[in-house]
Amino acid sequence: MTFLAIENLSVKAKDRFLLQDIGFRIGRGEIVALLGESGSGKSTLGRSILRILPENLTLSGALRIGKTDLMQLSERQMNDWRGQKIAFIGQDSFCFLDPMMTIAGHIRESLKEKTNAKSLTSDITKALEQVGLAPDIAQRYPHQLSGGQRQRAAIAMALAAKPALLIADEPSSALDMLTEAQIMAIFEKATENRQTAILLISHNPALAVRMAERIVVLKEGRLVSKMASRRWWSNPADDYSRAIIHSYHQILSGVSNRQDNQPSSKDGRAVTNNSPPLLRLQNLSYQEKDDHRLHDISLEIYKGERIAIIGESGAGKSTLLKLISGLLPASSGEFFWKNQPLSLKKKQARSAFYQKAQMVFQDPNSSLDPAWTVEKIVTEPLALYQKKISPEEQQQALQSALNKAALSLDLRHRYPATLSGGQGQRVAIARALVNNPDLLLLDEAFSALDSVNRVEIGKKLIALSEQAKMACLLVTHDLAFARFFATRLVILHKGHVIEENNTYSIFTKPNQPYTQRLIEIWQKNYNLPA
Repeated sequence: MTFLAIENLSVKAKDRFLLQDIGFRIGRGEIVALLGESGSGKSTLGRSILRILPENLTLSGALRIGKTDLMQLSERQMNDWRGQKIAFIGQDSFCFLDPMMTIAGHIRESLKEKTNAKSLTSDITKALEQVGLAPDIAQRYPHQLSGGQRQRAAIAMALAAKPALLIADEPSSALDMLTEAQIMAIFEKATENRQTAILLISHNPALAVRMAERIVVLKEGRLVSKMASRRWWSNPADDYSRAIIHSYHQILSGVSNRQDNQPSSKDGRAVTNNSPPLLRLQNLSYQEKDDHRLHDISLEIYKGERIAIIGESGAGKSTLLKLISGLLPASSGEFFWKNQPLSLKKKQARSAFYQKAQMVFQDPNSSLDPAWTVEKIVTEPLALYQKKISPEEQQQALQSALNKAALSLDLRHRYPATLSGGQGQRVAIARALVNNPDLLLLDEAFSALDSVNRVEIGKKLIALSEQAKMACLLVTHDLAFARFFATRLVILHKGHVIEENNTYSIFTKPNQPYTQRLIEIWQKNYNLPA
């Protein structure tokens, strides 16, 4: 039975269509997955259903639930649907969580019409436990949580009211493999007895096929495919769907999973003709108040190496990159750059280091100046670190950096607010590459990218690491991409490095129970057959 019918839905910005004539149905208790490249209109479609688009966009068409057309409701009437009957989990949890409100306050808002005061505390605790969060998280504020913890808090908030329709926009992009599997199990349970229907917006075709009964594919704002999921995977009817599936197979069969890809010593560290490590971390620890986030981390990164750091949300992965980049002070330990002691306390030392090492943040939109164009954002490092550069050289560097990030030069006059999440992520990658760094720090830099762009950019970075000897340190939850991209894996668990080896060895003979469980979950759920 149909719950939501989307008919001839279009979204227009001045003379340009962001979505055009979209039509499909979501049944009661059904999971429908929405796939498409970055900027194809997936998030715009999710927001259109709730009518929470920017004022400069024009929405037309019909959104029918039974005899009710949501397009005909007043704003006040629409508020009765938002959050209670139709819930939304955003791709960027920071944008949907009030920084002045505790997590308990957020969940309380969702529950205000569906629980009594006596059971409120118990219901908040249950909502958090359902997504694997401890009860004490309730009293924290969004900025006090890791990206994965924030995302789980947003999911708890959305599910607490038991909505009839849940719009989940990349809900697991910030989650580790084990937590993602847990959340997907919660989604499946929510659809039991046709209780909650889910529109799952994703860039991961394997996850979409495993979870959804039907697949809907968008490209450049148009619907190009709507099919039963297994049929879509085995026999897609359009070229773009075939490209998505082919790209995912390329990730699964990537070069970095070969046994002979990267020579390494017994402990998994790279052997590079006895050259010193580019960056060496020695007994690095970080403690914030009583929270000891990183314990005694020692790591060597060599020229041309691509290391992926894997671990659950809150394990300290992003914290480690912030320590390396000088954004957080280490509680103890030392850094060495080419065997020379490195201190980032002085501005001059930081400036010299940033010419050689660049970082792409987990949430790129928070690191992009909203008042700057893409061109100014990407060329900023050139202005900072190169004293003399001609306008022609700057334009060449801009075009080269955008190309490496699979972006068109046509975007150079756009502002961050007009970009999709994936486009913003690629702009951040382009900015990091424009000055040809020796070390690239990537904090979930591929999490918002579809498989086609992920493969394209991944291949270009692999080529840079092999030809220009650029080292890459990648924080990721995506085991398939880590297997495709990295020459070495470092497994971080509760602030400790518990396992380190070349990629092939980790995937074929993991030593630690936590690593074994990660590989097992990945093979079971996401390593789909050809």
